[in-house]
Amino acid sequence: GDCCVNVNKSFCTECNCISGGVITSPGFPQNYDNNLDLTWLIEVPPGQKIQIRFLNFDLDINLPASKLFFACNFVFDKQTSFSFFSWDYLILYNGDSSASTLIGKYCGTFLPPNFISSTNRAFIHFHTGKWQTETGFELEYRAISGKLVQLHTGLYLFSKIKMYHTIH
Repeated sequence: GDCCVNVNKSFCTECNCISGGVITSPGFPQNYDNNLDLTWLIEVPPGQKIQIRFLNFDLDINLPASKLFFACNFVFDKQTSFSFFSWDYLILYNGDSSASTLIGKYCGTFLPPNFISSTNRAFIHFHTGKWQTETGFELEYRAISGKLVQLHTGLYLFSKIKMYHTIH
């Protein structure tokens, strides 16, 4: 097949989707459950890249308006996976695992930016805490020519929309 998506596995098997698909949080468009720790590995044939576009995004941020500046990335410790303000988040990596290059950690209600991987693999980690839940996320992915390049650097700060995100 042309691409592969695996939930909570470190390698792809039975690669049989045609050119892309949709990934949603469990239960979408209803609220997701508490205490989830899910991963997806998306893999397309060598020489191609993966384009990811978020269609819907609503994760609990559990944060007073006065603290919106500090949401998502500010106090996230990758080694301990401790996040002081945001209990629910989605992390996107440019590669095949959480050891790959971090693209961003997202929470709140603002759609994350479109993303094109630099290789034929992308890794997604979705974590929820023990408090409130929301509707979650819906994203679409597709295999594209390896010749396309995405240029994106800088800092995104949306204090009014419950999101703080640094693009690496």
